[in-house]
Amino acid sequence: MHLVAGGGDREDELFTLNDTGKAIWDQLDGQRSLAGVVAALVPQFEQAEDGA
Repeated sequence: MHLVAGGGDREDELFTLNDTGKAIWDQLDGQRSLAGVVAALVPQFEQAEDGA
């Protein structure tokens, strides 16, 4: 989706995230390490997998 009419540059595009991407994005606060993000998300996704 171009935000500026006629623009084809990546700077002018809007990207969306799926549920997994949003969960990761929500953890990115500039303070948490990658290991911290993983540690925060593992329980959420293990539970979803067990319930499938």
